[in-house]
Order: sequence, then structure tokens, then C-alpha cells
Amino acid sequence: MIRDTFQRMLILGVVIVAAVGCLLPSLLGDKFTKDWPTKPLALGLDISGGVHLVYGVKSDEAVKSRLQSMLAGIRAKLREKKIAVATGRIGADNSLSIGLLSDISVEQAKAVVADFSSDLSFSQVSTEDGRPNLSWTI
Repeated sequence: MIRDTFQRMLILGVVIVAAVGCLLPSLLGDKFTKDWPTKPLALGLDISGGVHLVYGVKSDEAVKSRLQSMLAGIRAKLREKKIAVATGRIGADNSLSIGLLSDISVEQAKAVVADFSSDLSFSQVSTEDGRPNLSWTI
């Protein structure tokens, strides 16, 4: 029991001496540390002047991505309404075109797309391989 108490007191004494040794430079300031070799504190980016970030949007890619997601949604809506879609593609001029299998469902398809998104404006109906091809622009 005495030995256990002695070990605890010894450890406590070592911890107190180490703590005082660590605090001594702060308490005595330059008097105590003037002869120590020191390096200047390396400032991080947040202290030395900050960081200048410029965010940009690649608008062409953003529009194409938006049109791709719209095309997928429109095809799903047309499938729900039982309107057969032959093709769907995005043009180089940021137009969205959907090829239908029959002329009967052209007006229905225009109405579905108008309900789906107000960002698209109908541009034309053309014929490819005897099938109607509807085009919209964003």
C-alpha cells in the first residue's frame, strides 16, 4: 500500500514538473526563451492573406445536362400516356427533338411536353422517314 502511494506521488510530481516546464516560457516570456533557436511561425492560407477562388459554370454543359434530364422525363411521361416514341435526341443548337411512331399522337405529345416543362418552347414539326419529329428549344 505504501509502495502504491509512493508510485502515485512520484508520477504526480513528474507531471507537475513537466507542466511547469511547459508553462515556464509563457510566464517568463523573452527573458527565458531569447537564447533558444526558433523558427518563425509558418502562416496558413487563412492567416497569410486568404484564398481567392473563382467558381464558374460551363453553361453549354449545364444546358446539355438539363436537356438530357428533361428528355428522360419527357420520354417517361409519354410512355405513361401510351404515346410511342421512336427517337429522342439533343441537337447541337440546344434543341430537344422527339420522333414519334405515328401522326395521330402529335398533339398529345405537344400537350404532354407543355405540361412537363415551361422552359421549353415548341419550334417545329418535321418528318423523318415518314414519322413526325417534334422539336423544342430551351
